[in-house]
Amino acid sequence: MTTLKSSRFRFVDKLIDALSKPLIYVFRQYRGLETLVLGSGLASSFDNYAKAGSAMTLVAMVVLGFVVFELSSSILSLSYLEASAIAIAVNVAVVLPLCLAIYIFLPTVMYVNRGAVLEAKFPALALILSLLLAAGMSLSRAIEVLYRRYLEELKVFRVEIVMLRSLINIGVPVDEALRRVARITPSQTLRTLFLDLSAASRIGGELASAVSNAMANYIDRYGIRVEKTVNDIGIIMESYLSICMLLPMLLGVLSVLFMMISVPGLSFNTLMFVTVFVLIPIVSVATLVLVDSMISKLRV
Repeated sequence: MTTLKSSRFRFVDKLIDALSKPLIYVFRQYRGLETLVLGSGLASSFDNYAKAGSAMTLVAMVVLGFVVFELSSSILSLSYLEASAIAIAVNVAVVLPLCLAIYIFLPTVMYVNRGAVLEAKFPALALILSLLLAAGMSLSRAIEVLYRRYLEELKVFRVEIVMLRSLINIGVPVDEALRRVARITPSQTLRTLFLDLSAASRIGGELASAVSNAMANYIDRYGIRVEKTVNDIGIIMESYLSICMLLPMLLGVLSVLFMMISVPGLSFNTLMFVTVFVLIPIVSVATLVLVDSMISKLRV
């Protein structure tokens, strides 16, 4: 029984791989997508992401195609041939492009967001790494200790730490491993640190000083980021207050206009309800979420 189940799983896996090959080819045409996928932490490899994206796209096409077919044949009373043609057209014209756009655009968004989180949490990594190096550990040993003892505290850096350890364990030189990880990390500060450590490791420079220099540069840039974020939050809050102050005046003007001119299908009470109970809460929640997102990117 177990052998039968495993053979079925292998058959399904091979079938999905065969059907996914055209979509995987499409994914591979977008240069730089592999870096975004690895750096965002969405998948451990680009092949896994491409296979998962292709499989989900096929599932979406089958499910939505079946729904469109059923609606076309039952509600619109179309023949099976016509309903099939409509289902195929919807899949090709809507579902497939939408799924591809999502799976291509998603790594970019996740990459940028993760980069902001890494920038905010960089001092924690720099502090632990500098202490390990100052204690006389080699860089490869320090990376191993980061993986074994501090991976939970530095979980936002899991992608970089795991990749560094894996490359070193398979025999890649430390300086080359650092350069490879620097190419995929979304954090500019972390990328600079890895490149500096790679150069110091290659020429025999002081590793602890490279971390100290990276931290000093980070503090300088952090002050600029805080100032910019505060200015942006000020602009957002001013816009929010302006909208809140103008809405009552706008509603007063509209009430006068509705008294003079009646609009078919639209009443002032409906407009008041939509404004007070729909628009204002949506704008308020969106403002709070945006401000909280901006502040969270500065939390160390």
